Amino acid sequence: MLNFKNTYTKEELKNILVKNQMTRTKAKISIINELIQAKHPISIQELHQKLGVKSCHLSTVFRAMQQFKNKNLVREINFGEDFCRYELITNDDKDHIRCRTCGTFEKIEKIKVKNFEETISKMGFSDMTYRLDLSGVCPHCIT
Repeated sequence: MLNFKNTYTKEELKNILVKNQMTRTKAKISIINELIQAKHPISIQELHQKLGVKSCHLSTVFRAMQQFKNKNLVREINFGEDFCRYELITNDDKDHIRCRTCGTFEKIEKIKVKNFEETISKMGFSDMTYRLDLSGVCPHCIT
């Protein structure tokens, strides 16, 4: 989890990788930087385009995202599209809702799932994570 701020120095980005026992490559540093700048969950293809198609191969972005996911730096979100989107896991986490008509995203406050967590805890599970993938039609598209 990152203590989120809008900009990081190159050295701070490298330290994020070191802290998570990952190799410090230009591609990974660029990917983390783009994820920080992203205003909403982003697909691997969108991320690759933002990086510049010639900066690194699509498979490099895919592998980096899988590593970030395994280190709990990013969360994978499926909004019912044919692909997943990703966002950094930060200390100011919010959930998102996606408009199925226009594709826009809005942040919403984290939804409490205390009863759900208590039930799962009673089953003997610990260190829980959850995903809540929300979509609907935004007010703009309804009119």
